[in-house]
Amino acid sequence: MGVRVLRVAERELAELLGNRRYMLAFGVQTLLLLLLLPAFGNLLAEGGASVPAPALEGFIPVGVVVYSQDAGLLLGELEQRRELRVYLYSSPPVEELERGRLAGYLVVPAEYRESGGGGRVVLVLGGSLKAGMLEKAVREALSGVRGELLRRSGGGAGVELVRLFRREVVVQVEERRYSSFFLGYLIPLVLFFPLFMTGGAVIDSTTGEKLRGTLECLLASPVSRGEVVAGKFLALWGFASMQCALWLGVVLALRIPVAEPWSALLVLLGAAASLSSLSMLLGFLAGSHREANLALMLLYIPAFIGVLYTLTASFFTGFSPAYLPGVGVARAVSGGAQVLPALLPQLLLAFIALFACRWALGREELLAGSRPAFRGMLEEAALRGTPTRAGAHLGLLFSPAGFILAVGVELVAAFAALRLLPHPLGIPALVLASAATEEAVKLIPVLLLLRWRPSGAKGVLACAAASALGFFAIETAVALAGAAVLGGAASAYAVAYGRGATLAMHLLATTTAALGLVLGGRSRGVLLFLAGVGVHAAFNLAILGGGAWV
Repeated sequence: MGVRVLRVAERELAELLGNRRYMLAFGVQTLLLLLLLPAFGNLLAEGGASVPAPALEGFIPVGVVVYSQDAGLLLGELEQRRELRVYLYSSPPVEELERGRLAGYLVVPAEYRESGGGGRVVLVLGGSLKAGMLEKAVREALSGVRGELLRRSGGGAGVELVRLFRREVVVQVEERRYSSFFLGYLIPLVLFFPLFMTGGAVIDSTTGEKLRGTLECLLASPVSRGEVVAGKFLALWGFASMQCALWLGVVLALRIPVAEPWSALLVLLGAAASLSSLSMLLGFLAGSHREANLALMLLYIPAFIGVLYTLTASFFTGFSPAYLPGVGVARAVSGGAQVLPALLPQLLLAFIALFACRWALGREELLAGSRPAFRGMLEEAALRGTPTRAGAHLGLLFSPAGFILAVGVELVAAFAALRLLPHPLGIPALVLASAATEEAVKLIPVLLLLRWRPSGAKGVLACAAASALGFFAIETAVALAGAAVLGGAASAYAVAYGRGATLAMHLLATTTAALGLVLGGRSRGVLLFLAGVGVHAAFNLAILGGGAWV
């Protein structure tokens, strides 16, 4: 078996390496890497990164420590800025900053005198993205102070801002200087690039072989479907891994300090395994090159955004779960990597995807070059076993698509409610529309279950509960990531702590609404659905009234 797998892999690699288009693109990409990395070695060496602040009142929490007896103009300018939420302290709030409750704090020393023309103030920035927003807001406030002081004195007045950072912004390695942003963010991001450059090779090895008829010939030879999948995966994964190793070698050759190169390479190999196997699955299921390109685009774009999001949260907030590959590579570059937590989930995902590839190759319509029917695949994958198990499988499988659909509808509803309705009615209407949308979307797999495989109350409730659980899990992941980026690790942990009540609400609301589909009677079904929507909407309104984000 091993010899046949290696022969399939050898065949695939020979085709890849013999394709001049792939090799030319690979050479150009490596050359660009050699030219660009040295130019960015000191990028953002002064530290700080800023994004536009949302137009929300009190969005940026800032501490102010005033030792001066003559700083009324400065305090007034800060308090007038709508985006700032100012907290006064008698001493530097270091602990509050460390916990992520503040974006930073401003120290006004005793030497600062507005009657004497101003002076120096010190801004200590935290680790979240709000720190960049805070710096911009403080600079604008100081600009107003300078203008007023110049008007009063007729010239010679000024206010100087000194910035300090919680993290080192310039790293000294022997005689070389690098920005911490370059080492902690850009280098890990660059090392992931090769994983997203093998889409053409995957399509040619899967969809291309289907359409050319060579896949069916290969399966007709004394090679099992599992060996075909293993051989193709070994070739594609090896090709991506080779590129990752080469790019890591280029980084080291440029004398860019990578603390643990072998750890970084292992995490990259795990990420290459999961992405290659998922790409193969989509390539086998696609019925044309156009479908395959679209499917891989829908896979690669969220995966790349996920890497960006992970690195952003890790670098700017310190929220860095060890099981994420982006965190694993970033820690390997800076030192202190934990390889197994980042590697094992990727290997598990690769195993599941390869098993699905082996299952897909058993479908006759796939071997004929067409795309297998979605309903047939879904029924075969989910609707096996008891009605309760089938309902749970269907609810979980549908939840990612349901979440995306609900978010799209809610965005449209938000625009309509906030634009068309008066201000006092806009928020309640939006909350009600959002609750109705989510509960309706979570009932879609229940309706599919009843249509494809009539089930009793147990199957319906299992499907509804699984749909709510899957929806809740995705919603929680998005909320944690958003809280980490905007408010730091403390905000993310606060969100995680409060999710238990949200889970109970989702289960209660969705199962209540689903009961209306099995108890019979249109009026009873409508009433139970409205009851589920009411539970969801009341919970959201209570949360908004309490000012908490869970």
